Amino acid sequence: MKKNIAKFLSMSLIAAVLPICTVAYAKDNSGNEKIKEVLTNYFTNELNMKSELETIPNKYILPGSELEDYDKLKSELTVNWLRGINQQVDTYSENVKINKIETNGDSIKIDVNNNVSLKYKDSEVETKYTDNHIVSLKTTENNDLLVEYDIFEPDTNAKTIESKVANTEEKCKEYIEQKIENVNEKMNSLNGDIDKFNKDSKKLAAQRNISARSYSSYNGDSAASWAINNAYSSEDYSGNDCTNFVSKALKAGGLPTDSTWSNGSNAWIRVTELRNWLKNKGYATEYSSLYTCKKGDIVQLYNKDKGNWSHSLMITYIGGYGTVYVSAHSNAAQNKPLFQYYPENSTYSNIRYLKVTA
Repeated sequence: MKKNIAKFLSMSLIAAVLPICTVAYAKDNSGNEKIKEVLTNYFTNELNMKSELETIPNKYILPGSELEDYDKLKSELTVNWLRGINQQVDTYSENVKINKIETNGDSIKIDVNNNVSLKYKDSEVETKYTDNHIVSLKTTENNDLLVEYDIFEPDTNAKTIESKVANTEEKCKEYIEQKIENVNEKMNSLNGDIDKFNKDSKKLAAQRNISARSYSSYNGDSAASWAINNAYSSEDYSGNDCTNFVSKALKAGGLPTDSTWSNGSNAWIRVTELRNWLKNKGYATEYSSLYTCKKGDIVQLYNKDKGNWSHSLMITYIGGYGTVYVSAHSNAAQNKPLFQYYPENSTYSNIRYLKVTA
C-alpha cells in the first residue's frame, strides 16, 4: 500500500503545478488526474441529488466508514428539505482545484477547493460558491481510491478545522460523529423548518418589489452590488474574512465609520461585535424572521459546535418566490441561496437578521 501511495504522490506533485481548468479522467489508478476524478465524482454526487431530488448512494465513499453513515443521513435531510420548499437545482457545473497533496499514514490527504456554479429552477440569478475541503483518500484491496474522511465547514478554511481535529483517526471519527448528531437534530426539526420557511417566503415575495432601503447614509442596493462584485476578491483575513467582507459592503453602501467601527477594528471584523455596534448606534434592528429582509441587510448564523455566532453574510438578491440570496467571504459565495446555509446545513442551529436602518 505504501508503494501505491508513493506512486500517487510523486505523480500528483508533478501534475499539481499545472493549471486546473477542467477535469480530465485518467485510465489507470495513478497520478493527479485519477485523484481529481475521484474527488470530482465524490462532490458531484450531491449536485446530482439536488437535481434529481432523490437520494443517491455515493460510491466514492469508503464502505463502512463514518463518512458513509453521515452522507446517507445528510442526503436524506437535503432531499426532504428541498422537496418541502419546492426547490430543485436546474443546471450546474463544478471545477476541482487541488491545493496540496501529502501522505498521512496509510492515506493520501488533499487540500482541495470545489468551485461550483449552479442555477435553481425558476431562479433569476446564477449561484457561485467555493468550498474548501481536506479529504482523506484510502486505497482499497481492489486498488480503488475512495474517500474516508472529509473535513469541511461553510464558514472557514478546512485546515483551521483540521488543526482542532488534531489530525488523528480518532479525532476525525469524533468530528464526523458530531456532524451525524447535528444532522439528526435537523431531521427532528425539519417539518417545522419547512413550514416556517414557506410562510416567510410567501410574505417576502409579496413585498419583493419594494425597493431596498435607501436612507440618508445607507443605500442597500449599492452595498449588495459591491458584495456581488467582490465575492471572489482576495481575503484580508484568510479563512476568517466574513465580517470584514460585510463591513466593506456596508461602507460601500454609505454607512459611516467611527472610532469603534473602522477597518481592522473588532467591530469591523468580528460577528457579534459588528451586530452590537450596529444596534448600539441605532443603525440596525434585529429580527428572527427573514420576511423583514431587503437587499443590503445582514444575516448572521450560530454555529452550535463552536458555541458562538460565527458567520456574517450580506443579502444581495431576493427572488420572485421570496428566496433570499446572499454573498460572502470565507468561503466565497455569490448569490447563494440562504437556505443552503440555514436550515439546510447542519452546521448552524440559529439565525438572526439585521435590518439596516441607518
